[in-house]
Amino acid sequence: MNKITKKCIAALLPTLTLFSTSAQAENISIKTMQTIADQVKKQLNLPKKLDNETMLIDIVPSTNRLIYHYTLINYDGASIDAKVLYDTQKPIVTKNLCENPAMIYFRDNNISTEYIYFGKDKAAVTAVLVSPNDCTQIKD
Repeated sequence: MNKITKKCIAALLPTLTLFSTSAQAENISIKTMQTIADQVKKQLNLPKKLDNETMLIDIVPSTNRLIYHYTLINYDGASIDAKVLYDTQKPIVTKNLCENPAMIYFRDNNISTEYIYFGKDKAAVTAVLVSPNDCTQIKD
C-alpha cells in the first residue's frame, strides 16, 4: 500500500505549494482545507483504484486535517484484522508525513492526515491518524 501514499502526495504537491504562503499556521480554515481537498480530488479523478487491493474513494476536509477514505476492494470489513492493518499502515503514513518533502506544508501548518479504511461492504475497519507531532517519534 505504499503506492497509495506516493500517488496522493504527488497529487498534493502543486496544490500545497499554491497555499503555502496564504494560510496561517495557527488554524487552517475548513474553507482552505476544502479547496485543497477539491484540488487533489480533481487531480486524482476520484474514486481511483490505486492497486489490486485499494481504492481511494474520497478526501474529506476538516479543520487542520485531511481525511482519506479507502476501500479494501477484495475484503469484507469483518474479514480484515483491524489491528494488523493499523500496525502496518501507521509507520508508513507517519514516515510519509514526517519525511516526504511534499508534506512540508502539512508539517509547517500542523495539519494532520487521517486514513480511514473500509471493507468492500462499506464496513469501517480502522482509522490511522497522523499529526506532525508524531514526527518526533520516528526512529530509523
